Amino acid sequence: MAAITRAAAAGIIDAVGLGVKRRRLSVEAKQELVARCSEGVPQKEVAALYHVTESCVSKIIKKTQTAASEQATEGPQTRRGRPPKLSSGDAQVLRQIAEKKPCGSAKVYTADLLQKTMKRISRWTTRRYLKAMNIRSGVAAKKPLLTARHRKMRLAWAREHSTWTDEDWTQVLFSDETTLELVPNARRRMCYRTLQQKYQARYTVPTVKHPRKIMLWGCFGNCRVGHLQLVKGIINSHTYISIMRRSLVSAKQIVFDGGEFIFQQDNAPCHVSATTRRWFARKNIELLAWPPQSPDLNQIENLWMIFKRRVEARMPLANIEALETVVVDCWTEIPEETLRGLIQSMPERIREVIKNKGGATSF
Repeated sequence: MAAITRAAAAGIIDAVGLGVKRRRLSVEAKQELVARCSEGVPQKEVAALYHVTESCVSKIIKKTQTAASEQATEGPQTRRGRPPKLSSGDAQVLRQIAEKKPCGSAKVYTADLLQKTMKRISRWTTRRYLKAMNIRSGVAAKKPLLTARHRKMRLAWAREHSTWTDEDWTQVLFSDETTLELVPNARRRMCYRTLQQKYQARYTVPTVKHPRKIMLWGCFGNCRVGHLQLVKGIINSHTYISIMRRSLVSAKQIVFDGGEFIFQQDNAPCHVSATTRRWFARKNIELLAWPPQSPDLNQIENLWMIFKRRVEARMPLANIEALETVVVDCWTEIPEETLRGLIQSMPERIREVIKNKGGATSF
């Protein structure tokens, strides 16, 4: 009887040394066992040589032959387990349904899939397949309505200013109006609590039907903020010109150290009226042409959000007078690094407009 190789013998000796009834053979030992049987050695002698039963030898040979047959006909052996509910083609149909109805629900997608493919799955399975395709449910972003004309004008403006550098945008004075309420709007807020604590005061967000509020006008440029103006009443062309008289002279000194600048404003009616334009022309103030429906290009919109969070951190406040005092403090405390980051984001905003062919951006 031929000798066993050292690797195979080691596998057998380890198995025998365990003192268990069932012998375990190494991969090398099994391969040698099959090879000996293929050479014509009787299974009884092979079983005695490897200290196993004849039935064990028979099973090893049968498994080896089955594996070889599967590999020859089907290629590498695939993962075993329950087959998938949907084929790759069905999954693509599900993707198309979700892309066609982006605001649908898993229940709607499941019903449409059943109608198209006759595959009945649960809505939880639908969610799992969508998640595997990196399609997840989320809150739809709110963006201004853009018509074809708006997109065309935004794209033309972005291409015209695509070569501007951070230094160029530093010379622009960005401006806008905003409102602040004494009791801020009830935004969606998450909290950890028990079911019994749901309506306790500390776990609720207070709301007011007609909260008192103030209107503000602000500007910034060159990594500095100008004077914050409190606007009384309704803003029209004459009110806006009055704000400009008080603000632009001081902004030129505070923000630009007396140097020249380009003034940015959106296309609100009081900003682009004939009266307002004549006033800017008489004062020789250079205006930055601005595309319609483009708050995502105005950096001060992001600054207002940062500013309001600072104000809300100091609430609740007793009255409007206290709010007027707090807003001035929060405005002047905005760090220079924040303003610099907003200015440096302008080239990226323009690139997104060009990439989206005038569409909305992530800003």
